[in-house]
Amino acid sequence: MLLSQCIEKYWPICADRLTNKSDDQIRKWKNPRIAAMNTFAEVVGDRPLSEVTRRDILIYRQWWMERVKSGDVVASTVNKNIMYTRDVLGAVGVEYEVETDFELLFAKMRLKEVEQSRPPFEASYVQNTFLSSNSLEGLNAEARLLIFAMADTGARESELIGLRAEDIILENDIPYIIYGSDHKRTAH
Repeated sequence: MLLSQCIEKYWPICADRLTNKSDDQIRKWKNPRIAAMNTFAEVVGDRPLSEVTRRDILIYRQWWMERVKSGDVVASTVNKNIMYTRDVLGAVGVEYEVETDFELLFAKMRLKEVEQSRPPFEASYVQNTFLSSNSLEGLNAEARLLIFAMADTGARESELIGLRAEDIILENDIPYIIYGSDHKRTAH
């Protein structure tokens, strides 16, 4: 099995991860894994899965490091791509009985991430710029409500768009939303 074939073999293996997801959530879950596998195959060559070596992983990491140095990406992007690649190769390798320990091949590949948190807007700026002026007039009702929800909760748009009613938990002392593929809970 070639690297380029792994992604299609991967979907049925991890079907349990996609239960209760909307089509848009599934697309957002699949796309970075597709991109990571395409990049991996381009960087190391579209070789058989059974022939992937630690050297290939090092070449892949170095390719990403060059992009970090040039400012094209940040370390967290690299780490996600390495994680997606390891997950796909590992799952497919186990399912198809490839005698390679992909966990070992990918060991200690993470790059050090530098905190790059964007500072939040000051409350007065949000109130004076967005909420008390006509700046939202051109938006439709749903877009305006999204901005109001972001201002009220501190949640990012990616955490709010596509929420289902069952993702919003109001019955607790501290209300929260459930978002993402791992149903990580965040109080907002």
